[in-house]
Amino acid sequence: MIKIFTDSTSYIPKDIQLEYDISILPLSVNVGGKEYIETQISNDSFYEMIKRNNKPAKSSPPNLDVIVEAFEEDIKNNNQILGVFITSFASETYKLACKAKEILLKKYTRANITIIDSMSTSMQLGLAVLAAAEASKRGAWLEDVVKSVDETMKRTRFLFIPATLKYLEINGRIGKAKALVGNLMKMIPLLTTSGGQIAPFETIRTYQKAIDRMVEVLKSDMDKYGIERVVVTHIDAIDEATTLVNRLKEISGVDVAISDVGPVVGGNVGPGTIGFVYKTIQEMPIAG
Repeated sequence: MIKIFTDSTSYIPKDIQLEYDISILPLSVNVGGKEYIETQISNDSFYEMIKRNNKPAKSSPPNLDVIVEAFEEDIKNNNQILGVFITSFASETYKLACKAKEILLKKYTRANITIIDSMSTSMQLGLAVLAAAEASKRGAWLEDVVKSVDETMKRTRFLFIPATLKYLEINGRIGKAKALVGNLMKMIPLLTTSGGQIAPFETIRTYQKAIDRMVEVLKSDMDKYGIERVVVTHIDAIDEATTLVNRLKEISGVDVAISDVGPVVGGNVGPGTIGFVYKTIQEMPIAG
């Protein structure tokens, strides 16, 4: 059996986690001097806290011992392990998972452990994990399950509009979009992910035009490469997310899910962020 692990920043709904037996290794956040495990604090409570403190939260990866213990339990059950984790540019989680593999292979020399850096986060990571889980449930060999992760990353694009760049800047997560800081002059940044980092896609004059531009990009990719899945993501912006879901359902003709982004990514990007992840049927030349 192939046991699939990911981390809490994939924001895969709990019912899907249970359906595919996906194990979640939670990251933690520190806000107001107190640390919380991401999966043990509600999004509403967390965002109220960071708004009240007016300071971004600091995140930390799972403890190495926790990862080792989680992996070892499945190794003892003779399971193969596949771990797909948040981009290594944003967290030490992938690095620690690789260290856990190194430790366990000294003890269990025949263990089969594969660790993948997704080079993304949120539901772009989530869709890659879900592709692996679906392939595994179909009975695919590990090699093909791993291949499904790579293929999904080449067929997904992540576009989003932050309410402000201050959270990304303060936490050092702004990546290739750093050049935008201080130069927007009331322009709206449309961001994406590229090479594992946040990167500028375009700058737009108004919020509504930025939303329209995101939708336009999706329509263009859909016409060229087909569309398989769409997930609207938001950070404490449920009303805007719901409006966008209804619009994308009509345009894409597929079911559109909503992913509530939790404290680790939400605390680094900031409340008010809205965007979506989509997966095309064919590979895109430049995936987000």
